[in-house]
Amino acid sequence: RRVHGEVCRAIVMRRAVSLFSRSLTKSISIPTTLPVFKGHFPEYPVYPAVLIVEDMIQAAAELVSESLPKGKEYTTVCEFIHQANFRRPITPPNVVTLTIDCQTDLCEINQPGNVRFSAKAMIQEQLMAECDFDLKIVKVSVN
Repeated sequence: RRVHGEVCRAIVMRRAVSLFSRSLTKSISIPTTLPVFKGHFPEYPVYPAVLIVEDMIQAAAELVSESLPKGKEYTTVCEFIHQANFRRPITPPNVVTLTIDCQTDLCEINQPGNVRFSAKAMIQEQLMAECDFDLKIVKVSVN
C-alpha cells in the first residue's frame, strides 16, 4: 500500500555514495523498526519488492534531475518496467547498495522523453534484485 511507502521513505536513512554522469550509487539503510515489517511479515520481516523498485526509480529520478538543465521545470514518472527480478529477500537490519545505470545517451536527457535505466540492489557482494525501467521526463506547466 502507498502509505507504507511514504512511511518507509520518511524513516529509511539514505546516503548518496557517488554520482557520475551516467550512473548513481546509493546506500539505503533498512532498520528493523520500519512499520512495514509489522505486516510484511512479523515473524520473518522482508523489505517489500515494490519498495525496492520504488527506491530504484527514485534514485534514477535523482540522476535525471542532476542531468537536466537548471531553471527548467521537469518531473519524472515511471513509464514502463521492462523486467524485475528478485533474487533474495532483503531482511533488516541491512544496508542495501543501489547501482543505477542510465542506458540512454545523456544528450537525449535534456528534453522531455523516455530514459532507460538498469538498476541493481546489492548487499555486500550479493545481488538481491535487479530491474530495467523507463522514466518519462515531463515538462511541468506553470500557470
